[in-house]
Amino acid sequence: MRKSVGLINMGASITSGASEPTNLSYFFMIPYTPGIIDQGTFSFNALGSAYMGWGYLDVSSHANNDGFHYMVNLEAGTYTLKIIATVAVTAPILQVRIDGVEVAAFDTYNAGGTVGNTVFTQAGITVTGSGRKNLSFRSNGKNGASSDYYFRIQVIELIRTA
Repeated sequence: MRKSVGLINMGASITSGASEPTNLSYFFMIPYTPGIIDQGTFSFNALGSAYMGWGYLDVSSHANNDGFHYMVNLEAGTYTLKIIATVAVTAPILQVRIDGVEVAAFDTYNAGGTVGNTVFTQAGITVTGSGRKNLSFRSNGKNGASSDYYFRIQVIELIRTA
């Protein structure tokens, strides 16, 4: 049976019933809050031009290794990650990890200026063992032409494919 959740904001855990965690095969969220901040300062900014008119999670500290994470219950399997983010001349490489292992790195630099609603996709992500996972996002270096570590995330989606 496929279990899924659609979230506008993510709490510390996802539960079904009393206190048993629900492992998910589909995860979607519009990150109003950065979950647990590892480094940096973050805020949510409403912006009508953002995906579905909601807004985006904005890093305001602009330093390398600024990041945050969520604790998410996932089923074991293979996943595709999709992120909708803003690209810009001031943007870093955005690293995504699950339980400390890099599963994706997206260069969010764009020489043409700031563009919202850019979709980044990484297929073939393996999650070994069902249960609670640390899903983290952070700036990890930058394109040589980028002038800063400023990133904005609008949507996070994990889809179990196998």
